[in-house]
Amino acid sequence: MVLMSGNSNLHYRRKRMRASCLSASDIISDLPGNIIDNILTCLPIRDAVRTSILSRKWRFKWRDLSQLVFDYNFRKRSAGRASLSKSEIAFRIYQVLLLHRGSINKFDLSIPELDSCHQINHVINFLTAKNVQDFTLCVSDHDYYELPSTLFSCMHLRHLNLYSCMFKPPHAFQGLSNLISLELDDVYIIDANAFNNFISKCPQLQQLKLDNAADIGHLEIDAPNLKFFCFSGTFKPISFKNAPLLATVSIQCVDNGNVKYRKWKRRGNSNAVEVLGCLPAIKKLFVSCSFLKYLSVGNIPLRLPTTLNRLKSLELPEIYFNSIDDVRFALCLIKSSPNLKKLKIELFQSVDDNIDPILQLLEAQFCRGDYTFNRLRELRMECFRGAITELKFLELLLAKSLTLENIYIKPPFGTEPRKSLKILKEVTQLERASPRAKIMYVEFW
Repeated sequence: MVLMSGNSNLHYRRKRMRASCLSASDIISDLPGNIIDNILTCLPIRDAVRTSILSRKWRFKWRDLSQLVFDYNFRKRSAGRASLSKSEIAFRIYQVLLLHRGSINKFDLSIPELDSCHQINHVINFLTAKNVQDFTLCVSDHDYYELPSTLFSCMHLRHLNLYSCMFKPPHAFQGLSNLISLELDDVYIIDANAFNNFISKCPQLQQLKLDNAADIGHLEIDAPNLKFFCFSGTFKPISFKNAPLLATVSIQCVDNGNVKYRKWKRRGNSNAVEVLGCLPAIKKLFVSCSFLKYLSVGNIPLRLPTTLNRLKSLELPEIYFNSIDDVRFALCLIKSSPNLKKLKIELFQSVDDNIDPILQLLEAQFCRGDYTFNRLRELRMECFRGAITELKFLELLLAKSLTLENIYIKPPFGTEPRKSLKILKEVTQLERASPRAKIMYVEFW
């Protein structure tokens, strides 16, 4: 047996450690290129750059990243404990971009502190030569950032997400032939006609989302491949000039109190006929109170001329059951959707108004044998106060729904237990055409 001295033992341990490190380095270096790309894509940019020290193979690998994200985490990691100015943040972004090589498929710049920073224009100009496909920009949280015209010449764009920007396409805009989705949040659209023209020149557009929209004129959607449309903001008329594939529509308008819906009346037919009649592929529809009032202007028919055969889910928040137009329009829409499976209605009621015309309307519907709801499976009624018009409307739906399974009744928040018990008793006594219909009284979802 040979005993090793202390120095020899230490030398042996160091030799083994060095061999272990070399072995680990070889493993890292021998990783396939696609694995390295996936690892770098999952890392923040600052950490991706630091991988240059791992091995010779990794040294410049980060410069080929196809996705660059400059967000809160990038700003926080770059600053450390220091506080960086706008120019310093922009300079660090410049450093990454100047060393980058190849195409950039996805670019996300979401640092609101960069508002009114003129260097952002240079960044966007740089991207025009990088064939960017997915672009997200959020560089302001209070002022609208004016987009440079060069953004509208990024012909490879497929996904465009803008926040707190000023949207003004140039007069010479030729279109974005590859754009699939457009999301605008708190974006100031200067000219509705220019925006309508922009949409019409994006023939592949499938998703359009406008959040916190204000000060927009009449929107006329001309998008032959559009499948999803979502709008939230102050009330503006919306029509679908050419949207044969549109399957999901969500319109949540806020009435600023000065809207005169009658001035938007169309000749002859109601607005509902003109708007919904152009949506043959609609499957899911959400219409808020303000836009519902716009749709109900004019002569509301018993049914829409164009049957909504594909509509499966319908949500009508803020239906005023003291308004004959609201109730008539709701009935028209439901009766025009023979394959409806899910119906959700949020009820509002004023006990001071005359409800006799509404009761007469609902009573007359019981005698009509020309329609039943043969596909309806789920019914949700929120803010159910147990008013006579609400009970009559529910009674009608129960009597006409042959396949109804689940009925959810939710009272307004804070309803007293005694009142809840009274509502529950009245609801459960209503006759149901479907033997499988179950009524569930739910105080909280």
